[in-house]
Amino acid sequence: MRPIPRAGGVEPGAGASWTDVAYDAVAPGFFRTMGAVLVCGRDSSDRDREGVRPVVIVDETLAHRLWPGAIPQ
Repeated sequence: MRPIPRAGGVEPGAGASWTDVAYDAVAPGFFRTMGAVLVCGRDSSDRDREGVRPVVIVDETLAHRLWPGAIPQ
């Protein structure tokens, strides 16, 4: 585990703090294949590879915990 970076420059909301999270790298289309519904943002794609700006997909629980009332992008 390692600390997650800021999401689009959005700091954690009041009463929230950075946390360590478990993470895995997944192939493009993973969430679509698993039947997961994206609430906001996008699934991973072929453009997400080494050498480009890294992206992260978080679940709704973590998003609400770290950025209450905000939409991390």
